[in-house]
Amino acid sequence: MEAAQAIMTFIQDVTSTQDLVITPATRIEEDLGVTGQDAVDLLLAIAARYHVDLRHLRWDKYFYSEPHLGNFLMGYRPRELFTVGDILQAVERGCFGPEYS
Repeated sequence: MEAAQAIMTFIQDVTSTQDLVITPATRIEEDLGVTGQDAVDLLLAIAARYHVDLRHLRWDKYFYSEPHLGNFLMGYRPRELFTVGDILQAVERGCFGPEYS
């Protein structure tokens, strides 16, 4: 597996967050502000570069959709925590396992 620091730098490049310190504990949505289509773009870039299988990843479990009026009318639903460490683990394993379903 490529060094974790190189993967974290790739995440910074894709998300334009070079000004932030990223660690395995960094939360993708809460700390980096990556949600909706930006989260999809990040994970597709990770999948393409590091050959990570995304088939088990249930996107709506971890990320909000793009903001729209329906989000406010339906109320706030907390999402499960998704961190840089989850991405590092997926790169090492080559996939997001069934636990991400």
